Amino acid sequence: MRWSRLLPPLVPALALMGAGALWWTAGGTPAELRGIALNEPCPLPTFRLGNGEGEALEREDLLGQWHFVYFGYTHCPDVCPPTLARLGELADLLPAGEAGYLFVSVDPARDDPAQLAEYTDYFHERLQGYTGTRAGIDRLVAAAGAHYRLGEGADYTVDHSAGVFLVGPEARVRAVLPPPHRPAEMAELFRDVQKYSP
Repeated sequence: MRWSRLLPPLVPALALMGAGALWWTAGGTPAELRGIALNEPCPLPTFRLGNGEGEALEREDLLGQWHFVYFGYTHCPDVCPPTLARLGELADLLPAGEAGYLFVSVDPARDDPAQLAEYTDYFHERLQGYTGTRAGIDRLVAAAGAHYRLGEGADYTVDHSAGVFLVGPEARVRAVLPPPHRPAEMAELFRDVQKYSP
């Protein structure tokens, strides 16, 4: 049997095998989502937070809808205000009801729920601010893969994650959108993550 007769049919198969190998070595993540989408989504634990309306937010409330989650604090002098402004612009780009927008304060000692509500309303009406107990916040932050560290002194600052965490409708962190945050790009990445199933 001549190899020349076998070669043409083998070329497409070999190409597919090569593409599969590249996909596997990249962790199965599309090129545009590498470093953003998680190969293994992080499930969120049970938690309970509160807002300025006296409403509680629990893990079950996240089920069935995508959410953009940002961890920060209202006294933040630099990163939080522009990030929340970008989230507000993103909320105007995406259809209402397609995603939720959550700001979780990691500074419950200074950010009470009423203050959070006033703060988030400034950026967008659909941006909801929540906080909780220190233990509950720590558990949620750790599970999401975020971080924060309280400073010292009366007017302390907080070092915290700058990324926006994209939580899927199964209450698992599916991606982390890094800064700089540009609403149009965030919307496009959101669509890409929705199509990507790890």
